[in-house]
Amino acid sequence: MVQSMAPRARLQPMADADRRSLLDAARRAFAEHGFERASLNHVLSEAGWSKGAFYYHFDGKPDLFVAVVRDTLEPIVVAAPPPPPAPDAATFWSNLDAYLERTSRAFQESPEAAGVLRAAAALLNDPAWARVYAGMRRDLLEAARGVVEDGRRVGAVRDDLPVELLAAVVFAAVEQVDQWVLVRWDEPSGPDLDWWSRTGRDLIRRIARPGAEP
Repeated sequence: MVQSMAPRARLQPMADADRRSLLDAARRAFAEHGFERASLNHVLSEAGWSKGAFYYHFDGKPDLFVAVVRDTLEPIVVAAPPPPPAPDAATFWSNLDAYLERTSRAFQESPEAAGVLRAAAALLNDPAWARVYAGMRRDLLEAARGVVEDGRRVGAVRDDLPVELLAAVVFAAVEQVDQWVLVRWDEPSGPDLDWWSRTGRDLIRRIARPGAEP
């Protein structure tokens, strides 16, 4: 069980090379073994870090895991920014499809990213990680609300539900698809990235388009 996942303020900035070596080694370990089975000693050995140096900057393995999740998501967000404002409904859906495709491609190009998110998904019932994820989720939900508002502005999204509710329902549906895929990632007949992206797009349309059943 995770004891604490509240990152403390770093006592001293890390050199970029040192930070990168540690986060890369930790990402490989968490992606392959998950949070519980990943060995901190192995990570430190691979990264060339002493325990003293590690605990000078981190409270422990949970703190490192949070840093790895954030470091893993950052380049994906950069590679797949939210869709821009659309001039009409057709462009809105085209932009949204392109956004989901970019996100899928970003994971395809970084299998370790999917492994890290799978490790995070396995911890969702852990209270400490759930508190950390709640903060990340608020930011994502706010982004989803912006997309819904843009779609409603051009008539691409239904207007019979409050924006906050519709954004929450769409986000929750996609979130559940993500979690379902991640926990089955290693199964021989498990879903692939194309299925993941296609199913997310289909669910969003079924929920959000005008005329969809409430």
